[in-house]
Amino acid sequence: MRGRQLPRSDRPATSASVESTKRCSLSSPPLGNVDLGCCHEPDASTCRGPPPNASGHACHAPRRSRFAAANFGLTTGASVEQECVLVTGGAGFIGTHLVPRLLRDRHRSLVVVDRLSYASRFDRIAPLLSRPRIAFVQGDVRDAALGARLFRDFPISAVIHLAAESHVDRSIADPDPFVGSNVVGTHRLAEAARAAWQGRDRERHGSRPRWIQVSTDEVYGSLESPKRAAVGDALRPSSPYSASKGAADLLLGAAATTWGFPLIIARTCNNYGPGQHPEKFIPRMVAAAACGEPLPIYGDGRQVREWIHVADHCEGLVAVLERGAIGATYHLGSEERHENRIVAQRIAARVARVRSLDRPDDPLAPVPLTSVPDRLGHDRRYALDSSESRRALGWEPSVPFEAGLDETIDLLLAEQDRRLAVPRSETLRSGGGNSEQAGFGPSGS
Repeated sequence: MRGRQLPRSDRPATSASVESTKRCSLSSPPLGNVDLGCCHEPDASTCRGPPPNASGHACHAPRRSRFAAANFGLTTGASVEQECVLVTGGAGFIGTHLVPRLLRDRHRSLVVVDRLSYASRFDRIAPLLSRPRIAFVQGDVRDAALGARLFRDFPISAVIHLAAESHVDRSIADPDPFVGSNVVGTHRLAEAARAAWQGRDRERHGSRPRWIQVSTDEVYGSLESPKRAAVGDALRPSSPYSASKGAADLLLGAAATTWGFPLIIARTCNNYGPGQHPEKFIPRMVAAAACGEPLPIYGDGRQVREWIHVADHCEGLVAVLERGAIGATYHLGSEERHENRIVAQRIAARVARVRSLDRPDDPLAPVPLTSVPDRLGHDRRYALDSSESRRALGWEPSVPFEAGLDETIDLLLAEQDRRLAVPRSETLRSGGGNSEQAGFGPSGS
């Protein structure tokens, strides 16, 4: 079943609009000096240039995935002193922040898996791959053979499962990829983990294997104020995206009950910060404001979302990895809740202030908001009760929303300025000026 088409703010560029498109693009930057090749056909011996990915943009990835632990810095058998962690979706927004954070702990080695979809940012983790304690594998979690090879070739003792389709608008337009990646993919990789952790090789994978399922506050559905979702509340997802995440949580919960699968669930709220895909709410609003366009807001703009800086979320995931109890669910929320229209207004004001400082002879006024038809089944309010989880984990977020938002806006504007000097051929090679910027309201973490 397919819903309405994605709202699109990016129309095909005419000759008159090419320069405007270039100025206003906040898409992924060119990959610079990273030595990359074609991985579209993993066994191909030659490559005539980067093949397109699902969105029609060039696919940039290592020429060949390496399934070998010889130079990986690990001995067989994980332990408290030496642990091998699999991070799925490691080239996504959250993953590109989590991977370097995990590498700071020298007792830990990483296997990073990513399909390299339209939303991946391989350029953000590529500089890390020369280190001895990390291996990157391009692959799809729906591939059962991939999962079996991962657990055969690496002594993985923990999984942080980030890989997911996450944009609500896309799930409404076409739910199939969300069921495929978020439900089927989760199931197949979890089956590979279960076979390894409960099979004859279980000693090789450590004495405390665990699967950290990264989930979302959206599985609880829309909440009336002042209610906050507590751990153990019923799941009432209302979009195909949140339903797929809730289904994966329940499927893994059934595996835990039936076979003793070592599951830990970590649910978070809307993430923001550097490196987020342009279709998401904050980058989309910054891009519009920087171009002097009205900021498109779904409906009346009074939908309430809880926001957490991606660095705080990653610290929470590290706390879950190190101190989380098998069978527990944790809420990694911030208590920072704001209406969409208020966030958009702050973005418009910040962009105008920064641009006026850049060009004092041509000061800018904040651009207005404009209402667009509301999303189908749009939830009004999300809210997590994270108090119990904070006490149990000894964790709490440290980045205030206003400070984190201002920093994120400044970084996005600085990235835009850097791109002004990039030839348009390079911009198009990396997908700039042609990305689907559909985020009129926050969606997916």
